[in-house]
Amino acid sequence: MLSCFYYLRSKTPAELKVGTIINMNVWIDDEMFPFQLKVTGTENLKTKYGTISALKIIPSVKSGRVFKEKEGVTMWVSNDYNHIPLLLKAELAVGSLKASIDDYKNVKFPLKFTK
Repeated sequence: MLSCFYYLRSKTPAELKVGTIINMNVWIDDEMFPFQLKVTGTENLKTKYGTISALKIIPSVKSGRVFKEKEGVTMWVSNDYNHIPLLLKAELAVGSLKASIDDYKNVKFPLKFTK
């Protein structure tokens, strides 16, 4: 999953418009699985640094042992040239997971947070 965040960072804003679908293969438990990322919208996301425009992306994951549902993960990245991972939420078979941006540095383009 983490590698998907980094893959998104290589894309330009023109390549990550709402409605874009990116197909790839990922390794999970020594097996390769088809994987899909769907850019489903934009949201103003509140973070500890302020509010920032974010792309909402829903990966299609393998449901079963780890994830509850095929689309049980949602991630948000900054809606700019950086595509910084801001938030990840996942419904797991044993509960839920939430990871949010804690710190950032050395970004190529300034992040535009509003208070």
